[in-house]
Amino acid sequence: MKLYVTYGFLIALGSAILTMALFALDFHTFENMAAGQKWNWLGVLISIAGISLGMREWRNDVGQGVMSYGRGVGTGTLISVWAALFNAVFTLIYFMVINPGFTDAIVQFQMAEMERKGMPAATIEQSEGVLRFMSSAPMLTIMATIMSVIFGVLLSLIIAAVIKSKPGQSAPPPIPA
Repeated sequence: MKLYVTYGFLIALGSAILTMALFALDFHTFENMAAGQKWNWLGVLISIAGISLGMREWRNDVGQGVMSYGRGVGTGTLISVWAALFNAVFTLIYFMVINPGFTDAIVQFQMAEMERKGMPAATIEQSEGVLRFMSSAPMLTIMATIMSVIFGVLLSLIIAAVIKSKPGQSAPPPIPA
């Protein structure tokens, strides 16, 4: 259990640091949101690294060099669940305390995007209520948590195929530092 919590926490910590860096660099404002979205792929790399390292540690330490595909998927999924839970706490704090104006910037940005795509003004105006509800701190936290778990499972399916060991074969011993 400690392994899952540790790597889940590290993924959430990395994601929180990325979020705070984007906030500090002013990418969480209406004017700079489009540019800031280009940096979100770093969050994917953080998840890949955390899940991969967690699976590798499970295989080498807990599994004594052996890990089936199913065990790898399970390990990655549990790491992802813990990461999503830790990240949910940070997300709520971020939206409600650190950057409470971010939800307004998100709504403003989405409405501008609809306008840019040529949607009628009446449709955009009608959409504002739904956008405000879906962009509220609790809804964004719930959606982010669910999507994090789903994305983590998908990553786990791929990463486990690479990190697993074949039946009857142990992984090579770790290289001493």
